[in-house]
Amino acid sequence: MFALALWDARSQVLLLARDRMGEKPLYYAELGDCLVFGSELRALLAHPCVARELDFTGFASYMRNGYVVDPHTIVRGVQKLPPGHLLTVSGTKTRLMRYWDIAFPRSERRDESEWAELAWDGLCAAVRRRLVADVPLGVFLSGGLDSSSVVAATASVAPARKLATFSMGFTEATYDETPFAREVARHFGTEHHEFVFTAANAAALLATLGHAQDEPLADPAFLPTLELARQTRQSATVLLDGDGGDELFCGYPTSLAVARTQLLYRLPGGVFDAAARIVGCLPRSTRYGSLDFLLGHLFRAAAHPPDVRTQILMGGFTPAEQHELLSDEARVACDAVDAYSDVAGVLADAPAHDELDRLIYHHAKLYLAGRTLVKMDRATMAFGLEARAPYLDHEFVELACSIPSALKLKGWTTKYLLKRMMAGRLPASIVHRRKQGFGVPLARWLRGPLRPFLEDVLHPDGLTRTGLFSPRAVARLVAEHIGNKANHASALWTLVSFELWREAYLPGLRWV
Repeated sequence: MFALALWDARSQVLLLARDRMGEKPLYYAELGDCLVFGSELRALLAHPCVARELDFTGFASYMRNGYVVDPHTIVRGVQKLPPGHLLTVSGTKTRLMRYWDIAFPRSERRDESEWAELAWDGLCAAVRRRLVADVPLGVFLSGGLDSSSVVAATASVAPARKLATFSMGFTEATYDETPFAREVARHFGTEHHEFVFTAANAAALLATLGHAQDEPLADPAFLPTLELARQTRQSATVLLDGDGGDELFCGYPTSLAVARTQLLYRLPGGVFDAAARIVGCLPRSTRYGSLDFLLGHLFRAAAHPPDVRTQILMGGFTPAEQHELLSDEARVACDAVDAYSDVAGVLADAPAHDELDRLIYHHAKLYLAGRTLVKMDRATMAFGLEARAPYLDHEFVELACSIPSALKLKGWTTKYLLKRMMAGRLPASIVHRRKQGFGVPLARWLRGPLRPFLEDVLHPDGLTRTGLFSPRAVARLVAEHIGNKANHASALWTLVSFELWREAYLPGLRWV
């Protein structure tokens, strides 16, 4: 992983490059005969020629996706170098070039067991390369399949190393994975460190959240990731994690939604509308992955084309929801931006052979690069930690993408080959447990201990002054959520995260 700048003094050429999967960020701005660049947006904002102005293409991208899709940023005139790209600068001429991309080569015919062993050998090799360190090293262990397999591979390639593992849990049982992490830690005899994240911990971080984001990020798991990084830094400097496993091996529920629910999207209009009304009447639950939440997302995304549907299923506002929440002026500015053109641009050259390959490419290029890796990098670097992701080793990525997609999603089993690979290497209870992301009990907290904070950040008076959002529409979301009439936690956090970022980096009376 890298973000680098090389200056060739002899030829007077500057080279900027970003790693293949986007683990490290690289921002730049062309300012006439001047080029400003850095690994943080805040570094560019310190330059007097970079205007502190909102970019509405980036803002519209954030509202639709929950993050700003490369190469756009939230600040006018600033761009991100996309993963796997380099930029050369010679005099006043710049040239952007892609030097690497995810590919899905036609693979040799192998049986499942051969692919499983190849994948295991590849993961062990990737872990071995990432164990090189002269500082204390550990593993972020959630108790899920991906991070647990990294612990297993580490134990396999470095059996003499006393490995430290670090986990974050919650007092809310349906969100808490620490019993599974504890089981993996016991299985491999690690030095296990376990922490609990509460609403009080979240409240303590909110004052610095806007600054820590660097660019707005609508992922509530950023909060416990920040706290986990803070706690971990007391014992380790380098951390391995399981990022990338879901993307490469079809681990997200969207994989099932896209591949196994096509019948839903073919229902006649009247039948579909009736089913949607039934889903809308389901009892509200704050449990992780509740039925009303999952079905609601499926129906909410149904009216859109496949690529857009995937984006909506992964978070963000639909165009209609965005339209309703914006002020009149901001609506006009965002309507001038071609909806989802950023997503279409990323996926235009997707080298996929089938629907699942395209979905893997989609998740890796958008959700992984734009949200998951951003969250991990900003949280860890805030405390001087270095996060390394063995699944994103480019040799392993190339191997994983040569595996037939039919072995990744088999029937209704996600990450089928990964589970086959880890059978006998991890406890069966870990291999076959239900997929659970690093969720946060945000809906409950926003109705309870974080309610005063929510009402303060999204107060109608403040929204009126800044001029971006409709105070009436936002007040309705807040009231419905607090009154338990709907679960608007994701939508509200998207607005809260932006407002905290705006106040930290672009404070002002009015932005439209």
